[in-house]
Amino acid sequence: DFGRVWQAIKAEFKSGYVNNPEPGTITVDGDMESGYIYVQVDLYLQIDHYIAADYSINFPRLNRDIGATLNALRKYLKGRFGR
Repeated sequence: DFGRVWQAIKAEFKSGYVNNPEPGTITVDGDMESGYIYVQVDLYLQIDHYIAADYSINFPRLNRDIGATLNALRKYLKGRFGR
């Protein structure tokens, strides 16, 4: 179906509107026909904070920081869409 493909291409194009993303930038787009919401979150993590020189992973810190990111996104989407 060409119409669905074209809508997907337009949605992909719209998601590129933020030219210079900063950490924490949230870009939201939606397709009203399908009911899908597309969210892009620019997140930059400093690898040294999570992986040591011996390749061990600091799981508590990684879980804390990723959890905080998910919580912020959840609050944003609830405020934006009221669900």
